[in-house]
Amino acid sequence: MDPKKSLQSKATIILLVISIVPLLLIGSILLYTTEPGLKNEISNGVLSLSEAKEGQVYAYLDNIQSRTIDFASDGFIRDSLKEISNKDQSDTKKEDLSLELSNHLLNNKKSLDETIVGILVINKKGVVVGSTDSSEIGKDESTDDYFIEGLKTTYFTSFTSEGGHIHFSANNQNEHNNSNQFVVTTPIFNKESGEIIGVISNFFSTSLLTDVISGQFQLDQGALSSKGGFNSTENYLVNKQKTMIVHPSNNNNNNSSEEHYSGMPVNTLPVTNCLEQNIETVGIYENYAGIEVIGSSMCFPDQEWVLLTEIQTKEAFAPITKAINKIIFSSLILIIIIIFISIKLSHSLIYPVNKLTNIINNISHGKLTEKIPKDLKSRKDELGALASAFDRVLVSLKIAIKKVGLTKEELQLGEAKEKITLLQKLIDESDDSIYLVDPKDGKIIETNKTASKRLGYSMDELKDLYVRDIIGIKMGKNTWSEIVKIIKKPGPSILKTSHKKKNKTIFPVEVNAKLIKHDGKELFLAMVRDTSHKGSTPILVNSIKSTKPTKSVKKTKKTKKTKKTKKIIQKTIISAKKH
Repeated sequence: MDPKKSLQSKATIILLVISIVPLLLIGSILLYTTEPGLKNEISNGVLSLSEAKEGQVYAYLDNIQSRTIDFASDGFIRDSLKEISNKDQSDTKKEDLSLELSNHLLNNKKSLDETIVGILVINKKGVVVGSTDSSEIGKDESTDDYFIEGLKTTYFTSFTSEGGHIHFSANNQNEHNNSNQFVVTTPIFNKESGEIIGVISNFFSTSLLTDVISGQFQLDQGALSSKGGFNSTENYLVNKQKTMIVHPSNNNNNNSSEEHYSGMPVNTLPVTNCLEQNIETVGIYENYAGIEVIGSSMCFPDQEWVLLTEIQTKEAFAPITKAINKIIFSSLILIIIIIFISIKLSHSLIYPVNKLTNIINNISHGKLTEKIPKDLKSRKDELGALASAFDRVLVSLKIAIKKVGLTKEELQLGEAKEKITLLQKLIDESDDSIYLVDPKDGKIIETNKTASKRLGYSMDELKDLYVRDIIGIKMGKNTWSEIVKIIKKPGPSILKTSHKKKNKTIFPVEVNAKLIKHDGKELFLAMVRDTSHKGSTPILVNSIKSTKPTKSVKKTKKTKKTKKTKKIIQKTIISAKKH
């Protein structure tokens, strides 16, 4: 039986298909739905973090604007600016008032906020009349936007070292290691008339906003984490020139993909969308360093800023990879379990069938002692019913056999036929020609396919021939009878002679012949081997050699006659060579 076609193999395959296909289908659906769901969840998380940072930035801006407005309402500052702006005051008096105002700004105002790097009080003409840095007094700021806009309302702007508008740069860079500044300017009003008499400008370092955006501020206040659960999280601000103005690399705990620097260009998709189309972006893109990130942008139209929150995708999507790997691993484990169960289940189902099949085969070969096992008959399923039915058939068969009187040998006839078929196959595929010959007249009774193929006769044609018809030499009147006498002696005989094909071609052979008996009848069994390959020239060794053991006897007329006959045969064979 072909194992691939057995019921057990088929049952196993069916069970595997029924079990594994749904599992693979469910696993594929899970993979298909899990990945987008997790990516969407991560995107929402990034968006939420970005919106939270946006709120913190607005809170910071409101704080520094409120601080500046509060300074503008200071009575000493307002009175000092009013006196300095009085045309009737002498220059000496104005210088003294300016010095007093500057000391007040340095000692009583700047000290209130450590992120303030400097304060300017500017009169209505744009001249600096008070400052925390004496070198700034007297400078003309009348053409600067921050002064012009500050006369109208509270105005916010940012200064960078690239723009050439940095004030208090020495203090700013020494303390914060960068020269970016935020400037808030607001009008100063006359207490009596309400007239605008000048402006006050507070210059703030970006350090506090950097700490807020990077999360360091929250950690300093006692928060346990500030990265949103990811080490590669980055938050930074980009201005309208598409350069970085607030960058977390100023913070010692930064895990940025590349070290930032003041004025670093950031020409990415979210920045372009915000500054050119006022569109906020959430998605996957390459950041300033060319690294793939999942990020979110928040637009600040009034300030012309872009706040970016980004997480490297290799870290952000790591949970997705873990989830997919868990699904695949679980599926493989389930598949292995299903395969094991399927094999065991199919074996338990097919085992009774195979057992019954073996019993029937044994009965067909005459083994009437076979019985159906009790464990098969005791089953409560269809296989148990089948086993019981076979048992009843077996009992009926034994009764029938006894009534008919069939012998065990007759029942084993099928098995004998199988063995005969195998033996015939072995004979037909032998490299030697095989003949059964009648000793009386040399008639060929049976042969094999090798003989038929070698001589060019059909099997039926060969059975109509005699030894003299296929021998390659001319035989005398008594040659066959003498050969018969030699072969009939105990033991095999080796004859070197030649055979003649149907097309008259002669080739050398070696014949191994012996006498056998079948059903009381004597037959010659001859194994004939083609020896033409044993030499480059087909030389026939025409002789008869008996391998029988000889006994030491006296020479009689009979032995002399036998030797004489052998010589006659040899001469006859040699004469055939000459022809």
